[in-house]
Amino acid sequence: MGSERCILNVQLDTSPEHGSDKKHQLKGRLASSRKDLEETRTEIARLECNLAHLRAKEEALQDSISCCVSLLSPIHELPPDVLRDIFYRCLPDHRNPLIAASEAPMLLTRICSLWRSIAYTSPSLWSRIHITYSNDYLPRIDAGYQGSIELYARKLRLRCNVVSDWLARAGACPLSISLHYTSSPYRYASAADADDDLSVRLFQTILKFAPQWTELELIIPHHCYTQLLLMMPPAETFSMLRTLRTNLGKTWGVGGIHHLAGPATVPEFPNLEKLTLATEYDIWPCPLDNRSVHWSRITYLCMHPPFDILTLSQILKNARFLVHCKAHISDHNHPEDLQLDGNVVLPQLKSLSVFEKTLPGTATVFYDSLHIPGLTWIEYRRQNPPEVWTPSEDDKPCPLSFLLRKATQLKKLTLDVRSEMTGDQILEAFKLASNITHLVLGEELGAPEKSIEVEKDAWYWPNFDIGPLIVNEECAADEILLPDLRVIQMRAPPGLSDEDWQRCIISRLDPSGLRGVAALKQARVVFGRGPQLLDMNEKILHFAKTMGVAFESEVQNITFWEPITDATSASYGLDGGDMTWSKRDIDERVRLLIGLRVHRDGLI
Repeated sequence: MGSERCILNVQLDTSPEHGSDKKHQLKGRLASSRKDLEETRTEIARLECNLAHLRAKEEALQDSISCCVSLLSPIHELPPDVLRDIFYRCLPDHRNPLIAASEAPMLLTRICSLWRSIAYTSPSLWSRIHITYSNDYLPRIDAGYQGSIELYARKLRLRCNVVSDWLARAGACPLSISLHYTSSPYRYASAADADDDLSVRLFQTILKFAPQWTELELIIPHHCYTQLLLMMPPAETFSMLRTLRTNLGKTWGVGGIHHLAGPATVPEFPNLEKLTLATEYDIWPCPLDNRSVHWSRITYLCMHPPFDILTLSQILKNARFLVHCKAHISDHNHPEDLQLDGNVVLPQLKSLSVFEKTLPGTATVFYDSLHIPGLTWIEYRRQNPPEVWTPSEDDKPCPLSFLLRKATQLKKLTLDVRSEMTGDQILEAFKLASNITHLVLGEELGAPEKSIEVEKDAWYWPNFDIGPLIVNEECAADEILLPDLRVIQMRAPPGLSDEDWQRCIISRLDPSGLRGVAALKQARVVFGRGPQLLDMNEKILHFAKTMGVAFESEVQNITFWEPITDATSASYGLDGGDMTWSKRDIDERVRLLIGLRVHRDGLI
């Protein structure tokens, strides 16, 4: 190309007297070049076509090789029963599976025809389901903005069909169903008796399988909950139901005013054993219609809304076989000279969680009435009523001390970081709980994280000093707090420095010079701030290794998540721990024995 361009330039520079001959030659060369160019382009097109064909052939061969390699994989030699067991282990075990193509069991149906066939014919894969729903299919009150009502309606109709098919595949398996229903205040209410209403359709769909229910979790507005109760069949239909968790949300009225419409009713489920009651905020008392509850069968009870002592006392008297209990105690409707009729005897109670929001000393009447000889874990949080702003060193003994004197078999103590206790009251609690092996300061690690605002409040604990927990040879035997401590966990308040935490842990790793003091086996701390220059975790672990102590240590900073805002999304409502239930229940899986590994959800 370069030489031809050079010849052309020379020819153009020749003298004018030979101009006609040169032009003729150039025209001939132009025609020849155009022909060569066309032939070259044709050849390029042919080669590109061949290259595309070869690339397609390469891709097909690669797919064929991949398919052959896949077919030769050992997993294809597994019998269907083994595959079913593997599939079942793919399901989340901390919540019910979502209706999502990205999660088992639906994900398993998208791999190949064999897996799809095995998944669809494995009833146990479909025995648990989490359903998200909303009232976005209803017309909006502000008529100027209706949005995509029909789009939501189609989506929710499809959701009903999927739920029906999902539960049908479960066959005769016991069912665990969780429902998160979101109600917008800007939608008109639906007619409860309208068979074509999409909420009614969903309730009808799940109620068809009511005889198989074993676990039911409802996060739902109060009026929708009432609507569901009205549609329920007779009590004997629910003979398999063992667990009920309800979180009742606001019912919206005219002008955006919200309220709980009437008492929370617990239906008559004849064999119910585990009951959790909650409301959206758990601030105001929630009247409870519990006349249908067979309290003598209840072994697990979590009551998040506040209850007055008289009501709580009566409930616990009836639920005499409780093993785990969480209660929110308030001053609501208490007479000044509160007296309880008889003792509350709970011989099988192992764990008790109390959130106390009363005037100082009020709850002691309740604690004095308790007979809890087998209690091994207490979780305690105290908040003064609005008229009592801060605790004073002159306050009466903390009511927790009355509770600790009752629990002679205590092994674990959890003091919530937001408890309004004085420094002396905290020390008194440590002295009374001298036999515990497991101490949690703050909320249980691994508990659901609700929001940044909530957690900011959770770090406020001005009266705690970790210094008294540090042991050394100068300590007298009767001055050492918690000598049997094996596990310590903490959500650290802002005042706790890295150095103080390190000193406390190291002092308890090798207490060989102190008779009667156990060596620490595990320590976990969560800081509500950024990482510090001092890498205390490595230093603690290095010291433990040097001393030959089998020890686990973990230091982390709190993290937050961005919640999903689409109420019809399959993962709407999941909290930072990937849980559908965000309330902090008392957990039955609490490990009281030292040396057990931490559960994958973070609770010990």
